[in-house]
Amino acid sequence: MALDVTGQYEKRMSITGRATGATGSAFTDYVMDWLHNPKLASTWEGYVKV
Repeated sequence: MALDVTGQYEKRMSITGRATGATGSAFTDYVMDWLHNPKLASTWEGYVKV
Protein backbone atom coordinates (compact mmCIF):
# COMPACT_ATOMS: atom_id res chain seq x y z
CA MET A 1 0.00 0.00 0.00
CA ALA A 2 2.74 2.48 0.90
CA LEU A 3 4.51 1.91 -2.41
CA ASP A 4 1.25 2.43 -4.29
CA VAL A 5 0.58 5.72 -2.50
CA THR A 6 4.12 7.08 -2.84
CA GLY A 7 4.99 5.82 -6.32
CA GLN A 8 1.71 5.70 -8.19
CA TYR A 9 -0.80 8.10 -6.68
CA GLU A 10 0.82 10.84 -4.61
CA LYS A 11 4.21 11.05 -6.39
CA ARG A 12 5.59 13.71 -4.06
CA MET A 13 9.12 12.42 -4.75
CA SER A 14 10.77 10.42 -7.48
CA ILE A 15 14.26 9.03 -7.94
CA THR A 16 15.54 10.21 -11.31
CA GLY A 17 19.30 9.81 -11.03
CA ARG A 18 19.67 13.56 -11.58
CA ALA A 19 20.41 16.39 -9.20
CA THR A 20 16.74 17.42 -9.32
CA GLY A 21 15.45 14.00 -8.20
CA ALA A 22 15.21 12.56 -4.73
CA THR A 23 18.02 10.52 -3.26
CA GLY A 24 17.43 6.90 -2.40
CA SER A 25 17.61 7.78 1.26
CA ALA A 26 15.04 10.58 0.97
CA PHE A 27 12.63 8.35 -0.98
CA THR A 28 13.07 5.56 1.56
CA ASP A 29 12.24 7.98 4.38
CA TYR A 30 9.15 9.07 2.45
CA VAL A 31 7.95 5.48 2.05
CA MET A 32 8.74 4.64 5.68
CA ASP A 33 6.74 7.66 6.84
CA TRP A 34 3.75 6.25 4.96
CA LEU A 35 4.32 2.78 6.40
CA HIS A 36 4.01 4.24 9.90
CA ASN A 37 1.05 6.48 9.00
CA PRO A 38 -2.13 5.27 10.73
CA LYS A 39 -4.19 6.57 7.79
CA LEU A 40 -2.32 4.48 5.20
CA ALA A 41 -5.10 1.96 4.61
CA SER A 42 -7.87 4.55 4.32
CA THR A 43 -5.78 6.78 2.04
CA TRP A 44 -4.91 3.83 -0.19
CA GLU A 45 -8.55 2.73 -0.34
CA GLY A 46 -9.54 6.27 -1.35
CA TYR A 47 -7.09 6.23 -4.25
CA VAL A 48 -8.01 2.72 -5.39
CA LYS A 49 -11.76 3.38 -5.42
CA VAL A 50 -11.44 6.42 -7.68
